Amino acid sequence: MRLQTAQLRTLSAVAAVALTVAMAACASATGAHASGPRTSGSGSAGSGAGGSGPAGADVAAVAFPTASSGWAVGTVGSGGTAGSGGTAGSGGSAIWHTDSAGAGWQTQWRGSGTFVSLTATDPEHAWAILGRKLLGTTDGGTSWRVLTTLPKNAAEVRFATASVGVVIIDGCLPGLNQEPSRCPGQVLVSRDGGAAWTSVLKSPMPVFAVANASGKLWAAEPAASGVVTYLTSTVSASAGSGRSWSRLSTTRTTIPLSDEVDISLALSGGKLALASVFDLESCAMHGCITDTASSGNGGKTWHALNLPDEYPDDCGPASLELSTAGDGSVWIGSSRNGAACAPPLGLLYRDTGSGWRQLPPWQLSEITTLDAVNAQVAYAIGDEGLLARTEDGGQHWIQVLPAPVPTGEVDAVSDGLAFGAQDGIDAGAILRADPAGWSQVAELPGVVTQLDFPSPENGVAVTYSSGSGWRLWSSTDGGTSWTAGGGGLPKGAVLIGPWMSADGHGLLLTEQGGEPWSPQTGGTAPVREWVTSDWGASWRQAATLPLGRAEPSGPVSFAYANGTWTGWMSVLNAKSNFQIDVVNGDRLSVLPGKPPTDNVQLIGPSTGFAWSVDYSGRTPVLALSRTTNGGHSWQRYTKKLPANPSSGLPLIGFSSAQDGWMVEGGATLVTVNGGRTWS
Repeated sequence: MRLQTAQLRTLSAVAAVALTVAMAACASATGAHASGPRTSGSGSAGSGAGGSGPAGADVAAVAFPTASSGWAVGTVGSGGTAGSGGTAGSGGSAIWHTDSAGAGWQTQWRGSGTFVSLTATDPEHAWAILGRKLLGTTDGGTSWRVLTTLPKNAAEVRFATASVGVVIIDGCLPGLNQEPSRCPGQVLVSRDGGAAWTSVLKSPMPVFAVANASGKLWAAEPAASGVVTYLTSTVSASAGSGRSWSRLSTTRTTIPLSDEVDISLALSGGKLALASVFDLESCAMHGCITDTASSGNGGKTWHALNLPDEYPDDCGPASLELSTAGDGSVWIGSSRNGAACAPPLGLLYRDTGSGWRQLPPWQLSEITTLDAVNAQVAYAIGDEGLLARTEDGGQHWIQVLPAPVPTGEVDAVSDGLAFGAQDGIDAGAILRADPAGWSQVAELPGVVTQLDFPSPENGVAVTYSSGSGWRLWSSTDGGTSWTAGGGGLPKGAVLIGPWMSADGHGLLLTEQGGEPWSPQTGGTAPVREWVTSDWGASWRQAATLPLGRAEPSGPVSFAYANGTWTGWMSVLNAKSNFQIDVVNGDRLSVLPGKPPTDNVQLIGPSTGFAWSVDYSGRTPVLALSRTTNGGHSWQRYTKKLPANPSSGLPLIGFSSAQDGWMVEGGATLVTVNGGRTWS
């Protein structure tokens, strides 16, 4: 199947209008699974060494013919580090394979070029479009070879059996900047596993097709209905060679269609059962206008498909991916534009047989690809090309490629133990680092906004979700299990914190404004302190910070010693300059020494760190400052970072004035000398 990966990444900068729901195409119920990005590219076949998939992998498409066996294609960043026992990547494109449901990966192919689409029918047979080259394997990926060179603008490959497949040629691939009416579409059919292809359908407009195991073909294309502002979607079926086509139906869409339309078809029981329309030209900040429909008679008549929506607002789907599994179950993943819409950004649905059910959503990640294996197992690609797997019908998802690392925060407990909040897929993930690396140990509902372990066993976390608001959680077994606290959290404001001591004393801040799912990005006064002495069962207000004309600008850190809380807080002062203020009760003073203001961590009343990253040069540089005397003197260190500047600040956490952890670009580093060196 061809997906809108390229479209969605463009959409995060664009904006929207729509309130109807749409789907992307998927494989038939014969067991063929396919997925791929809608993007153009060129390249030639190459070869790659074996080994596990690298942590720097950016997955573009997946195909899983069984629950545990499947392929992924994508690119490897030059700065990636090893995951699951692999080695760092050196860039380029790759094909990865797993026989362990994503627990371990083998690199089967490495080379240059851009992968456009991927499909597989069984654990032995798979195909991928790399630019104009069609690659194929018949031995589970032990060898990949170039089967043929496809025409220009090959956009999608889908095989129904090891012999029968279709390729879609689309003259309106994103990035080609074609003029309207210059988007010719074409359908190619192969009956020998992809070596030879025959053109069976051409159109001046985009055209889309799917085949079943017996070789029957269905196709769809947009067609004008007298005037260009009212277009129709025409669905046809062809038996045999595909040289003769009969019109099944003409269904008027609820929206005018442009030439940059994507029509998706899906089979169930060997017959055409689902169709969706996605129009790239309709996309704006709050979503895109789309249509979806189902058919119970092979495409002769259609009925609008309505999905439940537990998160109604002014945001529509930026895209929606549909997948029909081999057992007939149907999954849908909908994405919302994170630049304009509040979480959740990835909505999930599954047809239970008695109606559509909305599943727990992805909070901070869109869903760009969905590949269902059965009613319980599915794979999905999220933001930044991260691959996740569910084995409980979509209730929980685990990131499987690249190897997960924290993306929310790192809480260091000692030089050998650290905890992390969130991964690239799951905003509620709790991760723990051990000698083998990071692993997810728990999942909390919503977005984990704060994680604090004052001891290896005892920790607290705060979550936020649009449905239930703020919740405090506690763990007494090192993060494996969590218990929701009482309703004692302050109401009606954004929460920052809490920070906890080993004996259950805690402090948090409340402020107005800001984004509750990202509380340390800055809000507005008043900023109030709240304290607890019973692990958060109850809270009382302690002070209101006298900010005057200053504004909170984001990073805050507190430490507890001798019955007193001391804090560092980044503020924008009355002269519009950023500074770090020391917080003692209801008193503020400027932290001397002019440390960096992008992030701070206070270890004790007078010991702490501040850091920022300089992205002005070719290589981003971490600037880290450490003080052990309240800022009267500082040790300042710098470190070049391998990650792309778009990755933002590294995640850093210190457990003492000497020991710290850093997660950057998929790599995890530690220091035992206060940040002077990292390894």
